[in-house]
Order: sequence, then structure tokens, then C-alpha cells
Amino acid sequence: SQLPTFESIALLLCCHQHQGCFNILLYQATTMPSLWDKAKLLTKRTKLQGELVMLEREMKNRKALFGVELYDLLVADPKSFGGSIVPGMGASQNATVAQLKVEQLSKPFEQCKQDIADIESVQQSNKTEQDHLAESRENYADPRSAGETFSKAGNWISTNAQELTLSAKTKLLDRDITKRKEMFGLLAYESYVASGVFDQTSNGGRTPKEKKIHECLERSKNVIAMLERQQGLTEREIEDINESLGQSKQEAAAAATEST
Repeated sequence: SQLPTFESIALLLCCHQHQGCFNILLYQATTMPSLWDKAKLLTKRTKLQGELVMLEREMKNRKALFGVELYDLLVADPKSFGGSIVPGMGASQNATVAQLKVEQLSKPFEQCKQDIADIESVQQSNKTEQDHLAESRENYADPRSAGETFSKAGNWISTNAQELTLSAKTKLLDRDITKRKEMFGLLAYESYVASGVFDQTSNGGRTPKEKKIHECLERSKNVIAMLERQQGLTEREIEDINESLGQSKQEAAAAATEST
């Protein structure tokens, strides 16, 4: 076997004299991640934190979509659906606490209906003006001179531009209507889920309206439950990374705040 070199002997003697420092350095080298490993872990944590933000956004969007579906159900065919937005609200004196919690949505729902009616009124006004502009453009008489030709061409271009503007405004108002329904949905979802009102009635004892609302709610709950499971897995993965980095929860939270 090869004889030890002078340098290796000197290193061994130095380590023997400073055994305490050597042990500390050895422990850190074997337990703490290297700078490269730490950089990779930090990069992965940042990516996971971004995924958490996206998951939160997806859950909010799904609750908002529930509002669009619920609103359309509540305003459709009042004869078959009735006027209440919760099961068993035909007689208020018999209503449970859970039902009353959801029934508190009646006022926000009516306000949502009024807001949407106001937007639709503006839309109708825009469409009426569009029809008027289109009719007046079609009724232009044939020009009798070169000057009149240029004048009527200018009027035609101006009228067409106004029609396009009104059409664009009408489409933007469609988006405003959807947003208003989504705002209602964020409130409605929490009320329906928190109250557990549908847990008290079997599917066979529900009205057609209640069945449709329940199906709509269950679809949203299933999607959100899946997103919440993914959220939990991502959070645990971030905790594991923080442990590998030797960071406390407070330090990790501060680092996450700085990165955002």
C-alpha cells in the first residue's frame, strides 16, 4: 500500500488538535445542503409557491363559475322552479338555521338581478341606437353631385364607425354581466357549503329546482376538493424543502413574502 504523504500526516495532526472544529465542519458537510443543492431547492420552492397561487386562483374561478350557473338557474322558468333559493323555504316558520343562512342570499341575489337588469338596459339602448344608425345609413339617397358624393361617403363612414363602437360596448357589457354573476357566486358558494343545507334533504325529496342547484353545487365542490388536495400536497412539499434548508416556518414565510 502507498505510504502516507507529509501533507496527509500534517492534516491528520491538525484535525486531531482541533477535533471539536473538525466534528462541527464534518457534521455541517454531511447534513446541510451544498450551495448548489440549496439553489436548486430554492428554485423548486419558488416554483411550488407559484403553483399555490395558481391553485388559489383556480378555486376562486370555480366558485365564481358556480355563481354564473346558479344565477341562471334561479332566474330560469320561475313557474317550475319557484321563488326560493333554498330547500324547504315554503314556510319560514319551519325553516332550519342552515336554510335561513342560505336564505340570507336573497337580498344579494335581488341586488345582482337589479345590477344585471341595469346593464341589460344599457345594452338594449345601444342595440336600438345601432338599429337606428343602420336604418339611416341604408336610407341614404343617391348623390346628385360630386360634392354630395363625398359628403354622403363621409357620413356613411362616420355612421359605420358609430355602429362598431356601440357593438364593442355591448360586448364589454356582456363581460360585465358575467363578472357580476361571478361576484354573486363567490358569496353564494360559501353560504351553501357552510350551511350544509342540502345535507338535510334526500335527493328524492327535492324539487326540480333544488336538484339542479344541488348538482351544480356538487360539481363545483368536487373540482374544488381536488384542487384543495393538490394544494395540501404542494404545501407539504414546500415544508419538506424548508426542513432541508433548515428554515423555520416563520423564516420560510418571510422568504416567500420577499419573493412575491
